[in-house]
Amino acid sequence: MKFFSGSEPTMVTRINVVPIIDVSLVLVITLLVSAPILSAIDLGIDLPEARAQAAPEEMTLVITLGKGGELAIGEDIVDRRDYVPRLKQRLAEFAEKDLLVVVCADEAASHASVRDVLMGAREAGAGRIGIGTQFKSEDER
Repeated sequence: MKFFSGSEPTMVTRINVVPIIDVSLVLVITLLVSAPILSAIDLGIDLPEARAQAAPEEMTLVITLGKGGELAIGEDIVDRRDYVPRLKQRLAEFAEKDLLVVVCADEAASHASVRDVLMGAREAGAGRIGIGTQFKSEDER
């Protein structure tokens, strides 16, 4: 027979929250690390290659954009501020209505610079605008 001295022992009714906090922190860290990885979509795409014939020289006007933002219309280097008026002047010199303006930009030129050159050509009155590319042979694939 057992004899108890005084009162009966009471049960401990506390919940240990430390393991719950540990698991929660691990889940938060995992989500913070994996969220940027999941939001960046990595698509394997092949950009189109140029397979067109070169246009005849007498019907084209070439605008060249360097990687530092330098502009040239034909063989003349022009300032950015004078680009549209000088292009209007050069377009007026050609009598053909179907003159093709070809923009050749360095691959290191920013997208915004190329866009500005294309918009300036449209503003100057160019009817047909093309983008110059480099031909790739079958060996370079």
